[in-house]
Amino acid sequence: MKKPSSDRNLYNYPEYIEYALEKINKIDTSKISFSDLTTTIKNYIGGIPVLEITFKAGGYLARARTKSNDIPYKNLSEITIRDKKFVKSFGRAHKPGRAVFYCSTDEKVAIKEATQWHITDLGVLINRNMFKEHNHHRRFVTVSIWKVKEDLKLAALFLNRNAIESNSRVKYFGQHMINHDANSWNCNELKSKSLILNFFSDEYAKSDIREESDYFLSAYYANEVYAFSKKSKIDGVVYPTVAHDFKGENFAITELAYKNKLEFVKAYHNYVANIELNNNPFVIGSILETIENKNGKLIWKDITTGKIIE
Repeated sequence: MKKPSSDRNLYNYPEYIEYALEKINKIDTSKISFSDLTTTIKNYIGGIPVLEITFKAGGYLARARTKSNDIPYKNLSEITIRDKKFVKSFGRAHKPGRAVFYCSTDEKVAIKEATQWHITDLGVLINRNMFKEHNHHRRFVTVSIWKVKEDLKLAALFLNRNAIESNSRVKYFGQHMINHDANSWNCNELKSKSLILNFFSDEYAKSDIREESDYFLSAYYANEVYAFSKKSKIDGVVYPTVAHDFKGENFAITELAYKNKLEFVKAYHNYVANIELNNNPFVIGSILETIENKNGKLIWKDITTGKIIE
């Protein structure tokens, strides 16, 4: 099928968009560079549509990082956004050299996500599925709580069928957004945008990750959002958690929004057993909690004994 040339708005041609997405889906991402893939996608479909939702100020988000022992992280920098110079690999919503603040709707989701991954000494993010017989649970997980100071405007990837069936919040917002915007979009444009958003929602719901290039398509969408975030005021992307079977949401927030709109509240150092209960990593309990943040240095307290740890 030839690309329409008489109209700059490709979304007026849903049949072409469907054809273009099929071609994109057939690309072997292990045999193409991210740069070439970006050019190819833009040539096929032009820009990306965004379905925007708002996470209201006053809410809280959770972020988790594993640790091999009961000694807590000493500095806030160790449990917060990773410096972009240390980001060496692709992730679901970032490319190398891009600082993104990943977090989740609650502690359970954050812990489940954190125990799926391993960050090597070189800063490379490795999925447990890349290893045979990889034990994906760690004994200790630090969970930090963050308050949203200003509304977060997010691009939602909520149209994957399995996620809609598993998560009532995803179902509500996904259907609501499409129905709401149907009044302002013409039928062809609506169909085209829905096709594209379904396509990328499926990429964000992908569970079988074997190598970094499996993230190219989802990272592409996020990278496009970040590229025009200053102009459009979009603060990142939100998508259903794969690690927790879509029962919760993950956020990938831009560095600028992280600095301006989030505030550290508290952190807990937890012991996590190497078993699961009701499909959750079994948290035996919090053993330490922060009582103060001195200019980035964390002061901890043993919850049982009350001993202060600096």
